[in-house]
Amino acid sequence: MGKLAAPVRADKEMMFTNRQLVALMWPLLLEQLLAITVGLADSLMVATVGDAAISAVSLVDSISNLMIYIFSAMATGGAAVAGQYIGQRQKEDACNAGQQLIALLGAVSIFFVALLLPDTAPLIGCLMLGNLWRECGVTERLSDTVQNALMNIVTVFLGISVGATTVASSFLTLNTLKIVVLGLLAFCFSTVGGLLGGKVMYIVTGGKVNPLIGSAGVSAVPMAARVSQKVGQKANPANFLLMHAMGPNVAGVIGSAIAAGFLLAVFK
Repeated sequence: MGKLAAPVRADKEMMFTNRQLVALMWPLLLEQLLAITVGLADSLMVATVGDAAISAVSLVDSISNLMIYIFSAMATGGAAVAGQYIGQRQKEDACNAGQQLIALLGAVSIFFVALLLPDTAPLIGCLMLGNLWRECGVTERLSDTVQNALMNIVTVFLGISVGATTVASSFLTLNTLKIVVLGLLAFCFSTVGGLLGGKVMYIVTGGKVNPLIGSAGVSAVPMAARVSQKVGQKANPANFLLMHAMGPNVAGVIGSAIAAGFLLAVFK
């Protein structure tokens, strides 16, 4: 007869407790539930339009899920590689791995944007080109020039050219005031919505997420993130929110660029 398996010791120390496992599992379950809910809501909204609309929405949802899986896999793989280097106390290699991951994410992003929304490719391409120059590690002079001197020169010439070519009869009108008010309202709603979303994350995570980073989810880089940092440090000098706030800040820029390209394509 074969040997009997050794009984498992009841007092054996487990790597994770049940509470820790639940804490790790519920964000994944919530993510899947939200993904299913969004796809179902999209299908229900166009259910009365026709079969073609339902097929189009289903196709777009499939592509969106594919992109989410690709970026999630890249982020997970990059975090694993960087974590291994950090565990081996090779911080320089960990930084190099992070830079390579950011550059690869930029290339994949511009590929999908150019494939799905060609009209927004120039805007996103310029954004990703700057990231590539900064992260590749071999174009430090170009990166420094673009971030400082070239940025200031373009800003000055843009302001001069717009001011010199603006005609008072066509600029000082009620429509201009409407545009300014709409822009102000958009920033207000974005800031309030970000704070509310950050508050929800604060409650869900048990206080691990500072709601102030939600206020940076507007297309004002890096000023919105700096405002979150300053306000957070006024409340608690130990707060350091700048890097955390840059996440929603950059996401706001990318979303604004895609929305602007889409509107230009529709209303041109």
